[in-house]
Amino acid sequence: MIAQRNMERGVAANEAIFFTVEDIMAKTGWGEKAVLNMFNDPDFPSLGYGKHKVVENHALIEFCSVRRSNGKPEKSMEGDLCYELKKRVSK
Repeated sequence: MIAQRNMERGVAANEAIFFTVEDIMAKTGWGEKAVLNMFNDPDFPSLGYGKHKVVENHALIEFCSVRRSNGKPEKSMEGDLCYELKKRVSK
């Protein structure tokens, strides 16, 4: 897991930490299909890293700051899945 290696190396909070699909699954308890759907969303800030898709921690937090429903961005609220993910990634 990329995130785990970054944490083991003592990466500072302002440095980029990249999360894989597996990292997001482990942090959230979400299934692979749900996480892959998120990574495949054209609005989601994922990057290709070799054969893997990754998302940078700050881009993920920014993405999760806006709740999306019916194609219209809304403010993310407590109880929203993305809100919960944002809290866990920010720790």
